[in-house]
Amino acid sequence: MTMDFFFYLLVNANLFLRPAELLPALQGVSLYYWFMLACLIVSLPQLTTLLAPDTPLRHPVSICVLGVFATVALSHLVSSEADRFVAETVTFGKVVVYFVLFVVLVNTPARLRSLLGWVVIFGATTTALSVLAFHDYLELPNRPALMELVIDPTTGQTQSVRRLMIVGILRDPNDCCVFMSLLTMLTLQR
Repeated sequence: MTMDFFFYLLVNANLFLRPAELLPALQGVSLYYWFMLACLIVSLPQLTTLLAPDTPLRHPVSICVLGVFATVALSHLVSSEADRFVAETVTFGKVVVYFVLFVVLVNTPARLRSLLGWVVIFGATTTALSVLAFHDYLELPNRPALMELVIDPTTGQTQSVRRLMIVGILRDPNDCCVFMSLLTMLTLQR
């Protein structure tokens, strides 16, 4: 495994596992940015291929991503929302950097299979941590459970129901189900 692909896997591990949310000692440390910066630095030789005439950024999907980035920036610039312009442009800029790294580094079927395998491992780990915390076998700072009030249709009484959520960015129980469905499909990709 090359160093550039290794750092790309670290970026993905950080996206799924979100260590700053799991370990209170890492609160406020932006590991994702550091891993992304390291990945960019190590990938500089591969990034120079983007300047070639047959660059992967000339493919329709790449043009679409860059077009959406320009649209996000211009829409906030035209509406005179300077604070949102900066915030949204930087936020979508991270997606563009991630996409460019994906296009440049995941350039063989073997690397794609490897990445998908690691995504399954990262996702399964995140799901396992969430389920363990939901059943009170593990204490996490961001408790992956949502307390929801529901009305029993037969008695009319209000009840409190706990719903499982994945730790990290997927804080909605429905997103949890979509996430686990995706992981199930990825395990069958062989």
